Amino acid sequence: MNNLTYTGEVVAVLFQSDDYMIGKLKTNDNEKITFTGNIFGVGKNELLTITGNLFNHTKYGEQLKVFSWERPVPKGKDQTVEFLSSGLVKGVGKARAIDIVNKLGEDAVRIIQENGEKSLMGIRGIGEKTRKTIVKSINETFEVQEIVSELLQIGINADLSLKLYKEYGSDTVREVKRNPYILTNIRGVGFHKADEIAKRIGILPTSGFRLGAGTLYTLNQLCHQDGHSYIPQEELIQKSKTLLNHNIDSHFTITEDDIFVTMCNMEDKQIVIENENVYLKFFFDYEDQLARKLSVLRGSSSPDSLKFI
Repeated sequence: MNNLTYTGEVVAVLFQSDDYMIGKLKTNDNEKITFTGNIFGVGKNELLTITGNLFNHTKYGEQLKVFSWERPVPKGKDQTVEFLSSGLVKGVGKARAIDIVNKLGEDAVRIIQENGEKSLMGIRGIGEKTRKTIVKSINETFEVQEIVSELLQIGINADLSLKLYKEYGSDTVREVKRNPYILTNIRGVGFHKADEIAKRIGILPTSGFRLGAGTLYTLNQLCHQDGHSYIPQEELIQKSKTLLNHNIDSHFTITEDDIFVTMCNMEDKQIVIENENVYLKFFFDYEDQLARKLSVLRGSSSPDSLKFI
């Protein structure tokens, strides 16, 4: 099936929820296309380039199922003024947008992207702080849409993409593809979701990132489930092995030695191993501090008084 690409104006939004959208696009050739797909942050009257495959919906007829999209850099005076004053660019209203286009021409957005703050110098009412804000807004608008669009293709929704962007900025896609288990650092994202995405982008089941994330996930689950601050080392190894060997090919089997080596690599960074018990480092440090405070309250600083409660 051939991929088709259309560029035009979104003339109607038929349905929109989070990162899913159904709309109508009026192309540059005045053709109207109904499209559907994971498209984030695009509204009526915006320029859009979409690529996908045509299919026949039993009720609504021919539609384009979109698998990639981008908001093209606006060209022409009217489109550029519309974009700059749309609310996407902080610090710019209609009058200021007109001033910018009058100074820089109809290719103003591309000029700002390429030349940054210096391109805005000399425009009435735009000081240093506003110049920084405008340039940052324009760059982030196009950068974020590219990141969201790319991550949507591997199963990461727009909301999660934005959280990742706040953490990793321009490096978001590179970092996710290098180690998709960084997703587990985001509140509400568990090991299984990250593992699903890792499999989708070809991360091997034996990856050190996977072993570390799975072991940490197991430790967290066991501690919260049983209300303990530590888990016996042997129990953690066995439970982690069960998790990590679930639904993988036998020639990728994770051994107890693999998990033990992983735990040694994590020690003093994410976990603490003491007396064949494994602590989450946060819990270990908290108990250590608590014991020391209680010791001070008792007026003793002897080593014996620093035992955990």
